[in-house]
Amino acid sequence: MSKDLVYFKEYLFFLKQKGFSDQQICTALKLKREEQVTQIRKKLHLRPVFKMIDTCAAEFESFTPYYYSTYESENEASQEKREKEKREKEK
Repeated sequence: MSKDLVYFKEYLFFLKQKGFSDQQICTALKLKREEQVTQIRKKLHLRPVFKMIDTCAAEFESFTPYYYSTYESENEASQEKREKEKREKEK
């Protein structure tokens, strides 16, 4: 991957972390269609991950986890699934 592409990927990731939509990025980059930003983002493997909200404030085990999407590095949704499978095997 070229140096310019690496910088662009980091910049795009930064914008997504700050909450900018693909439409807003499209307008800022003076592109014609939002789908262009979406395609670039997918080619660069910039996808949202899912974080879990602890609805019981860690006082009790939560059986109905709620997730929200964000642009970070760790995906808690897959981690929660693995932990749930592990608990079920232990029963």
